[in-house]
Amino acid sequence: MININHFMAAIKLKWIISFIHSRSIYNWQCILSFYLNQYGKNVLIFNMNISTLKQLPMVKHKLPLFYQDLLQHWSSFKNLHRKMPHIFREIRMQVLWGNQFIKLSGQNKTYFLQLDWVRNYFLNDILDVNGKISHNKVLPKLLKKQNWIAELTSIKNAIPSACKSTITNRESILSKVKTILTPLDDRLLNSRTNICTGTC
Repeated sequence: MININHFMAAIKLKWIISFIHSRSIYNWQCILSFYLNQYGKNVLIFNMNISTLKQLPMVKHKLPLFYQDLLQHWSSFKNLHRKMPHIFREIRMQVLWGNQFIKLSGQNKTYFLQLDWVRNYFLNDILDVNGKISHNKVLPKLLKKQNWIAELTSIKNAIPSACKSTITNRESILSKVKTILTPLDDRLLNSRTNICTGTC
């Protein structure tokens, strides 16, 4: 028997997946992209690791309720499969902004990196050939270079030690992983069929 709530959620998830993989440009896509690109170019929001929409930063143009609903379903769906990355490829492809695995601690709480430029990049984008976070990779990306040491330190402190150790191992260094913008990892793709049936 079909569960109506699951069925409606499946429709919305399928709608998002169609939007992500669409090769055509329609008016409705332009409008959605306009709102979502406030959180990072190329609808980076779909690569974020957030537990709730409340974790998203304030933006100039507030999301319409329908889009909020879509993103909440997407976030809930990803939460079913989200876990701390342990494989070097997964670690390298972690988005720097809006990521619950890349956060800073202070004043008895944790918070996302609040550096404006990081919203457009992945961890892999700031690693040198030895798998280490490099100032030579970070500096060209900074909007304001006056505080580059502080910003570089913030990023290094936000990356878990275990992750830094994994991405500097021999296998990771030799892999030459390239940044590929894909919100649908293998675990999500494999489970998509079951989710989209809308059954209990």
